[in-house]
Amino acid sequence: DRDVGLSRVGLYAVLLAMIAFYLAPLESGLMTAFKTNEAFFSSTPFSPPGPGSATLQPWLEAWSRLQGPLTNLNGALFNSLLMAVPATVLSALLGSIAAYGLTNIDWRGQTVVLLLFVAGMFVPYQSVLVPLTRFWTIVDLPSLLAGVPFLAGRSGLIELAVTHTAYGIPICTVLFRAFYATLDESMLEAARLDGATVTGVYLKIVLPLS
Repeated sequence: DRDVGLSRVGLYAVLLAMIAFYLAPLESGLMTAFKTNEAFFSSTPFSPPGPGSATLQPWLEAWSRLQGPLTNLNGALFNSLLMAVPATVLSALLGSIAAYGLTNIDWRGQTVVLLLFVAGMFVPYQSVLVPLTRFWTIVDLPSLLAGVPFLAGRSGLIELAVTHTAYGIPICTVLFRAFYATLDESMLEAARLDGATVTGVYLKIVLPLS
């Protein structure tokens, strides 16, 4: 029992050391973020700020830069939301639909299509930079959105959102498919016997459970 206790103490000590090692950069960054410029140069990164060297000015300045002129919605924070929110929602929604078709509907070629989705997870960003640039140049999105000034001025963000959506669909599809494979088939079959269509089963049962 004593040997077991010592081995457990040693295990916890190693785990605590690993936690401290991986969290040290985060602690250093947080301590530095609350220091004045003078304290930053005169103290070690890991030491907390003293009574006279603590400040929130870096956080306030960063927040003000992120907001930008909110009156015309050109702030960095708004632009980030304009790109990230649609990309996240569309990736999840389209991935869910694809996963439903690959899990709960039988059709020929399912395995091949699934393999294509899996392969899409491993396409490196660097390999598509030039083709993507040429593609969006040919599409000329600013000209297509010329009649909508709000969107035309943010065509680059729309291009980023579409690109991130395309990259997010494969991983979302694989994750949703793993979950849909665990759904009780008798529940779905009962819905079909009650007259639910393929779309109805998805909208009323599968999607809410997602």
